[in-house]
Amino acid sequence: MSTRIQVSIFENRLLIKSEDFDGPVELGREQNRDEGLYARRREKDLYRWVVARREETAVGRSQIIVTPLDDGRVRIKNGSDRMPIRFQDRAELPPSTTIEIDLPTMIFLTATKSLRLARHTGGLVQSLADRTVPPRQSQPGSRLPSLIEPGGHVSTQNMITWLHSAMDVFQAAAGSTDFFDRAARAVIDTVGLDSARVLLYQGERWRTQSVQSAAGKGSQTMRPPSGSVLESVLEDRKTTWEVYTQDALQPESLHGVETVIAAPILNREGVILGAIYGERGFRARQHGSEFGQLEASLVELLARGVAAGLARLDDERKAVAATVQFEQFFTADLARKLLANPQLLEGQNREVTVLFCDIRGFTRLSDSLGAAKAISWCRDVLDVLSQCVLDEGGVLVDYVGDGLMAMWGAPDDQPDHPMRACRAALAILSKLPELNARWEPLLGEPVRLGIGINTGHAQVGNVGSRLKFKYGALGTTVNLASRVEGATKFFKCMVLMTRQTKDRIDESIPARRLAQVRLAGLKDPVELYDLLSPEWDHAKLALAEYAKAFALYEQDKFAESARSLGNYRSHCPNDDAVLQLLSRAVAALAKKPADGHRVWEFSEK
Repeated sequence: MSTRIQVSIFENRLLIKSEDFDGPVELGREQNRDEGLYARRREKDLYRWVVARREETAVGRSQIIVTPLDDGRVRIKNGSDRMPIRFQDRAELPPSTTIEIDLPTMIFLTATKSLRLARHTGGLVQSLADRTVPPRQSQPGSRLPSLIEPGGHVSTQNMITWLHSAMDVFQAAAGSTDFFDRAARAVIDTVGLDSARVLLYQGERWRTQSVQSAAGKGSQTMRPPSGSVLESVLEDRKTTWEVYTQDALQPESLHGVETVIAAPILNREGVILGAIYGERGFRARQHGSEFGQLEASLVELLARGVAAGLARLDDERKAVAATVQFEQFFTADLARKLLANPQLLEGQNREVTVLFCDIRGFTRLSDSLGAAKAISWCRDVLDVLSQCVLDEGGVLVDYVGDGLMAMWGAPDDQPDHPMRACRAALAILSKLPELNARWEPLLGEPVRLGIGINTGHAQVGNVGSRLKFKYGALGTTVNLASRVEGATKFFKCMVLMTRQTKDRIDESIPARRLAQVRLAGLKDPVELYDLLSPEWDHAKLALAEYAKAFALYEQDKFAESARSLGNYRSHCPNDDAVLQLLSRAVAALAKKPADGHRVWEFSEK
């Protein structure tokens, strides 16, 4: 028999919705306006459940197809042709691929929404000859037999039946969302009370989570729980019950009640989360249904089952919150490592490579676009940049206005971090045609970027606050990377790196030495290198010709340097990065440069 599965939706860490399925189910966002969020329908041999709104485009219309298997596992197919499925505990499932896995598992749909796949644990499958109905299928009002047989002996068989009922609640607490109802129902069915409630204690108030009543005892006529009984539970943190006789003096809140019990629901630290509360009237009492220590212990056991369910939900919320928080900055694989070993986030001195990327002309162009389109443009560009960083195993440190900061080399060991940063920069450049196809008609000009890369030691760790997590780096290495990104504006090039990075990359990434500069706010001069795309037809020519012209300039052969660059420009008229050297060589012909002219000064950031 195939596995019956349960799908639970969490949004902003809270459980929102849960559904059970006895066959294949397709999970995705709304396909049209006729479908509503969390709408469920059957399509031939397949269920469909809408788990995201139409505007949540990070979720495909047929994103996840789950097929239960006979061995207790499930087959998961990625029905999208472009978006992966992101798991909490395993690698991403690429588009249009399939995997078979054990349950439970957690899948992340968006930054705030996730879903949990689990086996449906509706009840215990019994093998006893005289018990053929699972506990979850017991009929409302069908009370279990008394533990005490005539003569005062405890019935072993009835004790087993009671324990099966209690275990049904514990199983539901481990993998279901209706354990409140199951616990309240079990109090009625096993102990023989007229009514039972599961109450949670929140904000110094008791809030009802479930109300169950015996057959013929409608819940709409039930009186409120006794405040004095609940107060006693709060003070003593112990299970409390009272059994009255017909002529006993009773509090007004318990008038007509023969038996009342309240068992506390405690968390791991012993703090009261709630209580199971039940009552029975005088007329309901039957032979063999006396209430005593044994029955009270069973209600307390059921309260512990509810506590286990609440602890499981709390753990799931924390896991979702932590994973969502980490995956805002890290790859899915690294996020899992950090969850397993949070010490990796502690402050360390590490060698890292830092990358800054900025959208050129954003302020000017956003004024003409208007707020809504400007934000959409910025978000689209940053989405593309971020994915290029994550694809190379980088950390998204921060979004700085209309740009981003990324880092490699921490918290995970990455000996090739300079290469990763440069490959990410090249990937960003390769995405520009795609971005321009979307935005140039609106902008009236192509999207332009500036990227600065530097390698060195920095202090890395959680540089945020108690209220907002931010994993990043501090120090001169970071400041220099930011200044290098700013220098791309003066050189009119896309990507600049320092010599510290250049010395750590191989020849598969061509880079030419542009100049030795002193950047604003930094004392020591820095050698800057222009990263060239290996796909550029003139990359080898650009490397050779600029190196020759730059060597002539440093030998004070300004005329030869200018002539060489002029000839080169006739072959590559769009290589604007050489204009700074050409301008300085021509200026040096008109007026002898001052000593130290080989170090170019930049006074602006």
